[in-house]
Amino acid sequence: MIIAIAVAGFLTIAISYVAWNRMDPDFTCALCHEIRPSCVSWKNSVHTDISCTQCHGTALSDGFTSLSEKARMVYVHFTRKKTNEDLYLNESQAMAMADKCAECHKAEYTAWKSGAHSTTYRDIFMDVDHNKMEKPYWDCFRCHGAHYDGNIHDLMSLEGDATAWEIRDGKQADRPTITCLTCHQMHGGQDKRIGYTSLLMFRTSLKPLTKK
Repeated sequence: MIIAIAVAGFLTIAISYVAWNRMDPDFTCALCHEIRPSCVSWKNSVHTDISCTQCHGTALSDGFTSLSEKARMVYVHFTRKKTNEDLYLNESQAMAMADKCAECHKAEYTAWKSGAHSTTYRDIFMDVDHNKMEKPYWDCFRCHGAHYDGNIHDLMSLEGDATAWEIRDGKQADRPTITCLTCHQMHGGQDKRIGYTSLLMFRTSLKPLTKK
């Protein structure tokens, strides 16, 4: 009896999970007031035929990482007052989304990869000649690191002269500073470009970028 109940419970959860992921977002994702504005704009975008899960994945698509993120979302929902404008992707999520973009936009990804916009943190912030003319500061992130999670002092050690400056985390050095989401919206209208003014507003709205 116990085994039968356990099997029935598992099947119910599995079937419900699959059904939830296949349902119209109006009856799933859009039920959350934080997400509803994005769902509305998505329906008027060039990606309207792409399902939410194709880009965002599911609660189980990335194993423990997905589960922990979804659990954190539920926690934030009930403990903090958040609006749609308060929600944004961190850099790791933005890079993961860029990989999703590349699955369909192969030609565009190849052009980006071979062009100047794929420049890395090392290329930008470890350019000694440029650093001698202008010291890196928070404003650099408006374009070169719009999704970076910290400020210039988190990124770099700026003690001494320009020849001694270095990126603190070696793994960060070879990450691209300009991903797809720096310039393009997923949920926007037919014109997918964010535009420079919107980009500045987006970057400065994230968090304080300089240490007191």
